[in-house]
Amino acid sequence: MSSVILAVAAVVAAFSFRDNLQSNIQTQSKSLLGADLALDSREPFSAEDENLFRSLGGEQARLIGFASMVFFPRGGDSRLMQVRAISGAFPFYGALESTPPLSLAEFHRGANALVDENVMLQFNAQVGDRLKIGEYEFRIAGKLRKIPGETLAFSLISPRVYIPMAYLDQTELLQKGSLVRYRVYFKLQRDIDVDRLAGNLAPKLQQLRLEADTVSKRSESIAASMENLSRYREARNRFFASVTPPAAPAVTLVEVSKLYGPDFMIEIEAIAAA
Repeated sequence: MSSVILAVAAVVAAFSFRDNLQSNIQTQSKSLLGADLALDSREPFSAEDENLFRSLGGEQARLIGFASMVFFPRGGDSRLMQVRAISGAFPFYGALESTPPLSLAEFHRGANALVDENVMLQFNAQVGDRLKIGEYEFRIAGKLRKIPGETLAFSLISPRVYIPMAYLDQTELLQKGSLVRYRVYFKLQRDIDVDRLAGNLAPKLQQLRLEADTVSKRSESIAASMENLSRYREARNRFFASVTPPAAPAVTLVEVSKLYGPDFMIEIEAIAAA
């Protein structure tokens, strides 16, 4: 009887876990992307790209992202990080969370850097310290805790540092052959059906080699991953609740549905000992 009770409880918990996640995804959907629409390119935006962006209207913000070694002079430490140079009022939805809190206006006012809090902890870096990206030094203005469009899991694999785009050229890191991602974010009028717009633009985007990301696309991707996770939890709980005595060994679950980019790889090493 105890095994049956445990099995039923496990099933209820699994479904509750899934439903709560899906509810949270719906509630916070726009903050998953930080905008209504985002368009990506692996090349600098062309004049034709810019004409398309102007035709879409709305409020726009830009991001240029790439990987680079970042040097922390105080401790003499270096770390490969994802550099994000941003301009405009991104994020349009949600908030850029840092410690201490920093407004976008304050962030863009100087050569400031928001550094992943895990890296700050690793190198014992403090707010006010300097760091060097390429040929230019920035002041650490805060510990980056959360930003729409980025996930905690990704930050653990490849931590981030955000800088104002106005200071990107001074780093001298954008060279021919560099692996760079160019992204433009849109905040569109409320009455625009973004999914229909993205569908209508698909042939043009393909021609220009641009990739679209929308709130619903991001939500569907996360919801699918959570559905797979809830199914795994349900099966796992049923199996281990059926043994006598009930047992739940240490388990690490890793799901890789899609990598950040075609130039990224993941390596997993596991050791099991009995």
